[in-house]
Amino acid sequence: MLAGTIVERLNVTPEEAETVLKIIRGQLDPLTGNFPKTREWYMRCYNRPRKSEIKLEALNELLCGCGVEAVTHEFIYVDSYYGNIVGSYVNFGDTYANTILLDHINNKWKITSWGDFFESLDQYVDADEKEEE
Repeated sequence: MLAGTIVERLNVTPEEAETVLKIIRGQLDPLTGNFPKTREWYMRCYNRPRKSEIKLEALNELLCGCGVEAVTHEFIYVDSYYGNIVGSYVNFGDTYANTILLDHINNKWKITSWGDFFESLDQYVDADEKEEE
């Protein structure tokens, strides 16, 4: 993921794009950086959230999103932690708006819409499961 791509696809400043990359790469700790809402959310958590969850909350704060949401799929099981949550993303209010998404199947950060990501999941579903629909 490159800063120029982030600027173009998310319509942010180059400085914001660099901050996005630093958060994703672990070069900027949101709990010590300038993310008061993320720290407040963290302090309310009963159990320590995963690093990826903290990063998503910070990205939501930085990009003025509408919250962090999950993408689930009834026929895909990721692991014992995520269950059928195949991705998490910063919600911008539109199914096909570009966003930052963490693909839990491949453990990769992506810039895509959650709608496009969901449509791409067919490659992981067995033909037998599709017939049951």
